[in-house]
Amino acid sequence: MKNKLKKYAMLFIAGFISVFLLAILSLFSILPYWIPILLAVVVCCISCPVPLFYCTNILLKKTKWYDSIYGDCVKFKKQKFNTQVVNLGSSQGKYAFDYSKISVLGANWAVAPQPLSDDFRILKNYHSYIKEGGYVLFPLCPFSGFVEDYADINHFRKCHYFLHPILNPHFSETIFQSMKREVEFPLLTVIKNPYTSLKGILKNDFLKRNFALKLFNPMNKVQLENDAANRIESWKKEFSLRNLSDALSSTNQNSIDFNNDLLCEIVDFCTERSLTPIVIIPPVTRQLSEAIPADFRQKTLYAMLKKAQDEKG
Repeated sequence: MKNKLKKYAMLFIAGFISVFLLAILSLFSILPYWIPILLAVVVCCISCPVPLFYCTNILLKKTKWYDSIYGDCVKFKKQKFNTQVVNLGSSQGKYAFDYSKISVLGANWAVAPQPLSDDFRILKNYHSYIKEGGYVLFPLCPFSGFVEDYADINHFRKCHYFLHPILNPHFSETIFQSMKREVEFPLLTVIKNPYTSLKGILKNDFLKRNFALKLFNPMNKVQLENDAANRIESWKKEFSLRNLSDALSSTNQNSIDFNNDLLCEIVDFCTERSLTPIVIIPPVTRQLSEAIPADFRQKTLYAMLKKAQDEKG
């Protein structure tokens, strides 16, 4: 794309010089006056779309629509050395941590959705930005251990932009180049999917939405209970659970064992590099907490943490 821009710039300069010379010749009646005018129109038609294209991309990158699609990609290009604390995680980590208004130099490396295996890949890729003795936060919940890796190859698409190819199990040079063009030139996404893109821009940037953090949950008791029930039903469907009090299937238990071993490996990785790993269980509403039985939390989360603590101290 940069090479094309250079070509357009050279074409514009050459066209401008040609128009200037032809205008001089027309002044001396050597050429008809309309020739330099025609050439000027042609040069403008060819060259004007280029700056317009780049200006439009600059404006699109400032939208919440762009941030909602590509924000997880571009934030990894803004890392600072000697970062004191970073957090990983999925949605719970992405929206729970904000270091912008505190004196600590922190970075939010959470990407939604993201299993623990992706956390480890990102940590491997960017750990050198964390200062010696820095903290690495891992938010985990009772369902964090149910996913080893996502089977859908599209999940790894945006990883092409911010992960080293060796850390992306489904790396493709074609996808990498496509993702790079989309992130750097979002207008291409708008052109490719105009209805979805314009709808997203309208929804995120033109309709008034309150993104400010609130001190209290705005939902009432009934809404909180419905929200908790909907979340539980969604997780039961996602992980093929009939009832949270039932015994875990071999598939789910194997996933928990896999993530248990992975957590121990992550702890080793951090301690070998003088980093301090900290597991955090994010707070939830009382209604959601009561909807998850204590024995379910014990076998899906607390047992995993205890094993990691017993093995790694």
